[in-house]
Amino acid sequence: MTAGVTAGVTAGVTAGVTAGVGTETEAITAHDLYAGYHGVDAVAGAEFAIPRGELVALVGPNGAGKSTLLKLIMGLLRPRRGWLTIRGRPAQAARRAGEIAYMPQQETLDWDFPASVHDVVFSARYTRLRRAGWCRFVPQGWCARHHHHAVAEALAATGVEAYAGRHISALSGGQRKRVLLARALAQGAELLLLDEPLVGVDSASEAMIFEVLRDLRAAGRTVVLVTHDVAGARRHADRIILFNRRVIAMGAPDQVLRQELLLETADPHFARSLQEYL
Repeated sequence: MTAGVTAGVTAGVTAGVTAGVGTETEAITAHDLYAGYHGVDAVAGAEFAIPRGELVALVGPNGAGKSTLLKLIMGLLRPRRGWLTIRGRPAQAARRAGEIAYMPQQETLDWDFPASVHDVVFSARYTRLRRAGWCRFVPQGWCARHHHHAVAEALAATGVEAYAGRHISALSGGQRKRVLLARALAQGAELLLLDEPLVGVDSASEAMIFEVLRDLRAAGRTVVLVTHDVAGARRHADRIILFNRRVIAMGAPDQVLRQELLLETADPHFARSLQEYL
């Protein structure tokens, strides 16, 4: 890394490393993070701290460990070494408390499952309902009003309220992305993780997604999105994490999206694909 970018990363994690845990002013803190599968580390030595209330883009080539990092943040995978906290708490505890919402790539869902748009978005409230005792066992209509209000707001924010009763198999690619985003919003989490939310969407849907993300940031929530849309990340993100098994660079877009840092990803094809944005 260059000195300026290195200093930014180091300063960001110093408080968490010193204390041995992250702080509540940091949405995510990771120190010396190693994790992977079958003895092979997909994440190796990652260190970073993301302040609360920022829109952060995670950018890197295919196979760089970005999906593994998301699993670590969600508490679905335990690190082999190092640690990661969400607002000073273990990731598993934060997930169980409903503090983390996740928007997957649409390919990970069964869109032929017999469910309506409203059903899918309402499913985001189940984490909250688990803490509501008997309510989790009754029909949706019997649940408290604030659950329905959260779902209605999410449907409206993403422009899919007109499709609430539609079967999810009848949706276009862009509409599916909107429904997945609505589900993430309806959870009411402080931290939102989005995996390639811009793939396969038209320009109108992309503009809507970034508008929603800006509104979330303005409300003090933290958004981390994995993306290959470097032009959009440059325009909208507060900071970019350039990642390939570890943090190559982290900082403002103009700091990070430089040729020498992209070449550090050790993937010349990835670096060349981004030349037009430099």
